[in-house]
Amino acid sequence: MSDTVRRLPWGAERHIRSSFTVEPSSSLDSTIKPGEYTLHLLLNQFFIAAEARIIDVCSENKQHIPLNQCLKRGDDVHFDQLLDV
Repeated sequence: MSDTVRRLPWGAERHIRSSFTVEPSSSLDSTIKPGEYTLHLLLNQFFIAAEARIIDVCSENKQHIPLNQCLKRGDDVHFDQLLDV
């Protein structure tokens, strides 16, 4: 695992430990506010989780289950947390 320092869009630095490397974006927007950045990240996580849920619900093994049972709270803790935010 490597410990790297990432510069956040509003100028703060964050130490990140990861086993993989990601090239930082060279076009960081220095005018973005921390709240906007956080909202952007949360929306991206929500869209990814929602797409995964839709794919799961549309899969062959869940087509016989009613939709309201497939999407009930408690089945996916991560998705429930995103909805609570």
